[in-house]
Amino acid sequence: MHTSPFAVETTRLLPVGCGIGFCKNHGIRISGPALGRPERQTEENKERLLKQKQLARQDEGDRNAIEGKFGQGKRRYNLGRIMSKLATTSETTIGVIFLVMNLDRAFLRIFQQLVFYYHLLRNNTFQGFQLAHGYRFRILREDYS
Repeated sequence: MHTSPFAVETTRLLPVGCGIGFCKNHGIRISGPALGRPERQTEENKERLLKQKQLARQDEGDRNAIEGKFGQGKRRYNLGRIMSKLATTSETTIGVIFLVMNLDRAFLRIFQQLVFYYHLLRNNTFQGFQLAHGYRFRILREDYS
């Protein structure tokens, strides 16, 4: 069974017509600029309007992260230059590009951690290093033979 998203970020043109009814029937919240005049703020609706404004700001922040990832895919991974003729080939190409993007991110994190631990061990900075819960960690450089 296909599940619907919780919210859809729209422009002013999308909610016109059957889009609003479809979203209401499927429980999808429409996020984006509202049609018509802005609602006047009174004491009764002040809290509700503030929550709507905060929710709209959160939705914009989420959208910025997604748009940034697509922009990175277009710039670094040639996501905007797919010239496959068949739809299935294009879908496969897009899937492989996103797989490579995720692997690149994972390998970067692993590499950063390895470099961090290498520098800690090389510079012997574990000596007397205080951990989060008050435990001490020391490297002993003594020969036990």
